[in-house]
Amino acid sequence: QTDVTTIAFSNNGDFGVIKGLDLIFNLRRIMGFAARLNYEMQFANGTGSSTGSNFNIAWQQGSAGNFPKVIQPLDFEQRHTGSINVNYRTDQGMGPEILGFKPLENLGANLLFSFNSGQRFTRLEILNQIPFSGRNEDYPSEIPISAVNEENLPWNYRFDLRLDRSINLDFGNFRSTFTA
Repeated sequence: QTDVTTIAFSNNGDFGVIKGLDLIFNLRRIMGFAARLNYEMQFANGTGSSTGSNFNIAWQQGSAGNFPKVIQPLDFEQRHTGSINVNYRTDQGMGPEILGFKPLENLGANLLFSFNSGQRFTRLEILNQIPFSGRNEDYPSEIPISAVNEENLPWNYRFDLRLDRSINLDFGNFRSTFTA
C-alpha cells in the first residue's frame, strides 16, 4: 500500500513573457555590392525557465507549494543579437587586364559579422566538489550567491570571410568555382 502524502507530483505554476523587436534591412545588388543587416532585441521574463527550474524552491524547508511569485529574467534571454552580411561580386570581363588575363573577373567576397549579448545565469558557489567517493552525500551542492539570472555572460563576436572565383572552362558552358 502506498501513502499518497509521500509522492511528489509535478505542477507547472510558472509563466513567462517574451517581448521583442526585429529590424531587417536588405540592400539589393548595386554596382556589385549587396548587404543585409539583422538586429533583434528580446526581453524574456517570468517565474521559471523550465518545468523543473523552481522545484527546489517550491519544496524548501518542507513548505510544499511555496512557488516563486517574483518575475526575473529567464535563462534563455539573450537581449541583443544581430548580423551584418556584405557581399561583392564582379562579372565576366570586369577588372584590369594583366598580360591578357583579367584576374578580378568573376570574383566574389562575402563578409559576415555576427554578434550577440551573453545569456543570463545565476552565480553559484559549489560545495563538496572534491574528493568524490561515490556516496550520495558527496555530490556537489550549489548555493546561489547572486539573484536569479542577475549575471550576464560576455558578448560574442564573429567574423567570417569567404572569397571565391569562378573560372569558365572550354568544355561547353561548364563553369567551376574555387573557394578560399
